[in-house]
This record gives sequence, C-alpha cells and structure tokens, in this order.
Amino acid sequence: MGNNMEPWFLYGVDMPEERRKSVFKLHRGPDGKPANAGWPNYVRGVLSDEEVQAVERIHAEHFAWDQRKDRLVQVIEDMDSDVLSLVECDNFDDFFRPALEAMGYLTVWKKRPRPASADGCCVAWKAAIFELVAEHSCEYVDKYDPATKRSWKDRIALMVLLRVKMTGHVICFVSTHLQRNPEDPKEDFLRARQVGQVLRELASFTREHRAEEAAVLLTGDLNCTSFGRLRGIANTVSLLSRDTFLHPFTFDCADVPTGVTSVTTARCMRIDAIMYQSQKLELVDVQELPELDPGFPIPNAQHPSDHVPIVAQFRLRNQLHSTRQVAKDWYTCLSGEVGLTPLSFKQLKNAFKLYDFDGTGNSTRGEVRKVLVSLFDVVHEGMHKVLDQVPEDGLDFDGFVASYLKAVKAGGMPGLEDFKEAFLAFDTDGDGTLDLAELLDAFKTCAPAEALTRTTNNSNNNNNNKDNNNNNTNNNKPARQQRRFGSNRCDSFMGLFRRGSASCCSRSELFVFIFCLFVVLLFLWSLCVCIC
Repeated sequence: MGNNMEPWFLYGVDMPEERRKSVFKLHRGPDGKPANAGWPNYVRGVLSDEEVQAVERIHAEHFAWDQRKDRLVQVIEDMDSDVLSLVECDNFDDFFRPALEAMGYLTVWKKRPRPASADGCCVAWKAAIFELVAEHSCEYVDKYDPATKRSWKDRIALMVLLRVKMTGHVICFVSTHLQRNPEDPKEDFLRARQVGQVLRELASFTREHRAEEAAVLLTGDLNCTSFGRLRGIANTVSLLSRDTFLHPFTFDCADVPTGVTSVTTARCMRIDAIMYQSQKLELVDVQELPELDPGFPIPNAQHPSDHVPIVAQFRLRNQLHSTRQVAKDWYTCLSGEVGLTPLSFKQLKNAFKLYDFDGTGNSTRGEVRKVLVSLFDVVHEGMHKVLDQVPEDGLDFDGFVASYLKAVKAGGMPGLEDFKEAFLAFDTDGDGTLDLAELLDAFKTCAPAEALTRTTNNSNNNNNNKDNNNNNTNNNKPARQQRRFGSNRCDSFMGLFRRGSASCCSRSELFVFIFCLFVVLLFLWSLCVCIC
C-alpha cells in the first residue's frame, strides 16, 4: 500500500489538484526518475512544516504496519472465503503465511519482479475444501528492446488450479495487480497489454495441465476506471497474434457488480474486480460494500487498507446447467437481444440436443416451445418471435446454427460494447476516425507494426487507411460495400460449422472466426452502417 508520505496520499492536509501536481513535479522529473529523493524533500516549498507533521501523524495512526496488520487479518477472518486473493502483499513469510495457515488456509505467493518492491500476489484456499493441482506465475513484460534484448518488468499475475475435494471439479484462480495510476486513461494501453499477456499465459497453463474446461476467476487490483475498455483493448491486441490460442475466458469474462472500492484524497473509484466465466459459474451473492465517503479517505480507523475487499459467492454449473444456459443464450440472440458471450460449435451442438427433445435430429416448433417453457417457466415475451423462425418441418442442426448466425449478423456480436470503448480509446485526437499512425502509436509495445499495417489495409480497402466513425448514413456506396463484406464473413463463418464434425472445428478456431466477425462489426459500427 505504501505510506502516507507518497504523493498520491498525503492525508491530513488540504490538497487540491494543482497543489498535488506541484508535489508530483517535485517528486519525479520528466524522465520518471526521482527528482528530490526522500521525504520531505519533494514537498519542500509546497507543504509547510506543520503540514509535514500532520502527514506524519496520520501515517503513524493509520498507515504504519504495526497499526494495521492485525486488523487486516481480522478482515480476512470475517470474510471467511474459501479462496482469496491478496495483492500488494508483503511481509508474507513472517506474517501473512502463518496467519493464514492458522485460519486453515494453504497459500502460494510470488514477489513482483521489480527489485525495489517487496510485495507480490498471494492466493490462499481452505485446505479442507481444495487441493492444489498446479501453480504458475506470469511476470508482465511492459517494454522490450529487441536491439539490446532488455525487458522491463514490474507487475505480476499468479494463477493456480484447485480441485474441489468433494466433487473433483477444477477451477483456475488468478490473482493480479495491473499498472498503477487508474486516473490516467493512457495507462490503459499498458494495462491491456498486461491483460493480453495473462490471457496467453492462462491458455498455455490450462492446456499444459489439460484443464481448458476449468472455470476461471480473475481477481485483483486492475487499476482502471472502465473494465469494458480494458477488455476491448486487450482483445484487440489478442487478435493481432495469429498463433495465439485464445482461452474461452477471453470471450466470457463477466465482472461482479460492486460499488466504489478505493477512496483516497486523489480518487474515488472502482478499481478492484472479480471476473468470472458466466457459462461455467453462476453468481449467487455479492457481499455489500461499505459506503465510502470521499471526505474520509482510507485507510482510516474503520478500514485498514486503501482498498475494501470484494466478496462474492459462486455456484459451479454442472453439464445440464451449462447446457441450459447456452440454450437460453441461443434463444436470447434469436429474440433480438445481444447475448453476453459468443457460442462455440460444441456449445451449440449441446444446446441443440436439448431442443431436439426426442433425439431425431430435428426439433419441431412444439419441441422448441416445450424447451423454452422449461427454461423460462413462463411464456417469454420474445418466444413467438423465435418460434416463427422455426420452419414448419422443424429445425435440424444446420438450421439451428444458421439461425444463430443470422441473428448475430442482424443484432450484433456479444461484447461489441467493449470494442466501442476500445475504439474511443484508440481515437486519440477525438476526430471520430482511426488512422494507421494512431494504431501504431497505441500498440507500439503490444504488437508488430507489420500486423497493424496489414490489418488496417485489409479492413479499409481504398478508404485511405481510415475507419470512419461519422454519423452520415447517406453515403450508400460504402454502406453497401461494408454490408457485402460483413455478409461474406458470415458466410465463411457458417461454412466452418458445416464441415460436419467437431474435430474439423476446434474451439480455438471457432473463437478466432467469431472475433473476426467482431472486428467486422466494429468497423461497420464505426461507419454507422446497419447490417440487415
């Protein structure tokens, strides 16, 4: 957490924005290196001697380790979680490990790679409930110089595979701490790069241990104000790596709804998260967070940390529960609503078996209606609209898939809102367009320039390397061109389904195709073109 003498804290004195900026300028130079090292050197001329003493007094009362450590353990004990994540966790071997073990937890911990930092990420689990299958850590490479082969690392992710002793189910639990300064949107590109790295490591880790089907939870301090923008940028980065196996969590990444999780004198925002696979896990309950008053920043006498903990309860979905959820998602898409996550070949195949009530390979309107009533208990508002799309002679699997793709094409792919937020982040000059220079600048540390150039050229054709986001829908010629392009991509996507066997269409191949469609729809959105 640091101490109260850090420029982003300084509790106990009046610190308007301009005054804090003056402290930051004295703290570090334009090159990011310390300019006036050591307290109180970097506040000289900004804070009076009395204010320096006030800062030190608040530090002794609420920031000092001896004042907080036992209260932190009490918070953990009151949470009574089966699995928990601790980030910015130092004093691990001499304090947290024995304290957690006394509460019945087993633990793994990994220090962050920056030599000057003693903290890291910790995952702890109830020994009576889980057994450890495997663990892995990922040190984020924030920058790499190919000429010197030097890399810059600061943050980390820690992931574990845990097996439920009673049932044998396996979950993958990730703890991470992303780039600081959530108030600076420019840092979202580095945070997205870190998310892209943890997603690749997650894919490799689960494949290595044959745990691709394990439910994933990602927890920690994400240090961003828009999780949607973070997901959108990270997914765009992932698309540029053609050799990357994309874990399903990339596409099915819901976040637990919470309020503000951190209040300091410099910020009041939600920056901590629990993200989970909604198709594998059902969110049952969320512990209500305490109301944080900007006038009473944390840590304070009530809260021993500058973050409040998030506690959520989940239920693992069994096979039938998961299939029923996918069947609902198919219906949701056909009824005209945008689903939460794209559906894979395997998921659609399982869902069709549910609708194919008697196993004939053909689902009649009556069977579809019977299943829908069992899924929703009542006649849902959009049920008649979906039933009208079922042919008189019934729906076979090819038709089941085709109807889903047609609905996706008409209504938009799940997750498009995240890409819209990413678009706005890339549009650095705010002119409503993206050009190659903006993309190269945004991704100079994330993806090879040739990949960006190729992607931009392919998507723009003869449009001067620009994805236009203007509201002029009178330009019929580009609109027709884009409609044809979208249709062709959907036809190719549909052809992938029609290969006839699951072995011809792996989960990763299908998801790559889905993401291609995502990108197409993003470009169509940027032109304000409606795909009919």
